[in-house]
Amino acid sequence: MKKILIIICSLFIITKTSAEAILLHAPFSTTGNAQNIIKILADELNSKGWNLDTKVTGNPMLGKSTWNSSKKPFLLGWASDTSSSITEPHYMKPASEKDLVTSLYYFDLYVCSNNKNKLIKDFSIPGKIAIGQDPVSLMFAKSLNKEFGVKHKILQYDGSKKVGVALFSGEVDWALTSKGAGYVADGQATCIFGTGTKSQKGIPLLKDERPKFRYAVLPGVVYLRATNFSKKDLEKLRTDVVEIQKNNVKYLNYINDKMYGTPIGIDIKGQVDIIKKLDSALK
Repeated sequence: MKKILIIICSLFIITKTSAEAILLHAPFSTTGNAQNIIKILADELNSKGWNLDTKVTGNPMLGKSTWNSSKKPFLLGWASDTSSSITEPHYMKPASEKDLVTSLYYFDLYVCSNNKNKLIKDFSIPGKIAIGQDPVSLMFAKSLNKEFGVKHKILQYDGSKKVGVALFSGEVDWALTSKGAGYVADGQATCIFGTGTKSQKGIPLLKDERPKFRYAVLPGVVYLRATNFSKKDLEKLRTDVVEIQKNNVKYLNYINDKMYGTPIGIDIKGQVDIIKKLDSALK
């Protein structure tokens, strides 16, 4: 009888452990696109048998500390613009092939004008360009000046909304923004090129116009990383996420129609290379 009780207790512990929820920490704004994608993904993964407890906190420091201290399987959402400097307390080294689950979506950068007659050749004429305050945008704007042999005055604004205001008010000639495809879709602006691998709304790709330019493909990225997962469980999670990305209507509609995101379409190594390239812009 005692032996039977021990077996029953052991089975109970095993069942309880396997059913324990895995924390998915999303340190994003509670109103932004990243948290919406995380929630859609988590719901779909739970329907596939995963047990995820998703927390959207807007607190990257909490995400980092939990990552460092957790002894249990833990998932962390992150983005290429979560940190603006390697000196920030919440800065984390970029994801590796060992812990990257997958990139969730790429958000391309666009160079846009409110003059709908502008073409890429016009970018060689000096003017003013509005960018956000993140280091990737600053690095990219400086690199564009060098690539095009021009000296645009680079003006930094606090957030994409203010960049848009500067563009539409005529305060600047150009804007470097992730909202370009949406502006074109709404008839608000012309974008002379984007930094993705797939054209959105007919916007030319910089990689086609300047194929030798080092930063011709430079998307921002939101991704998911994992710690304390077995190799088998990590592979299963990757497979399930990719299946959702390819086939789930709700996920695809949000990426394509709401965000004009670029499909991932490359292996883990290629994704890690992009994340590291973006990280290299931080100082």
